[in-house]
Amino acid sequence: MGDYARAIADHTQAISLQPDFAGAYYARGEAHYNQRDYQRGIADLSQAITLALEFIGAHSLRGHAYIRIEDYSRAVVDHDWVIEHGPYEPAAYNNRCWSYFKACEYKQALPDCEKALALAPDYVNALDSRARVYMALGRTEGAIFDFERTIELGLDPELSRQAAAELSEQTSSEG
Repeated sequence: MGDYARAIADHTQAISLQPDFAGAYYARGEAHYNQRDYQRGIADLSQAITLALEFIGAHSLRGHAYIRIEDYSRAVVDHDWVIEHGPYEPAAYNNRCWSYFKACEYKQALPDCEKALALAPDYVNALDSRARVYMALGRTEGAIFDFERTIELGLDPELSRQAAAELSEQTSSEG
């Protein structure tokens, strides 16, 4: 954990000296985000974007902050922008997938998981996302397969094992 209060103070000072410094707004927004002060983070990230529209990192982090405050439609807009400007970045697709997932728009989430995995087949976060989407869509076998793959790749094995075991048990009792 960083000293976010100090970072905020330092970047506030930088902004007072150079009010058009997008990087300082971004860094202060990131510090607010890390302190879970998402509204202030969004405000600073928005200012960074106003000053430097092409600031991909600011769009991406603001999208994450929107997810945290459950404003999924705005999260999708930011992740759309990131994908438009970086279409070969698997994390961007996974982030939009997660925005759709959190909004319970599972059918819209799945193609983004698939695209992220097409770009990076062992991208463990996208495998985990797709497993959860499959679970929500009732595609148990696919969910189990993806959870097992996340275990092989080392993502939070306890949670993945538990989810895969619950799905296997559910499938056995239905069969």
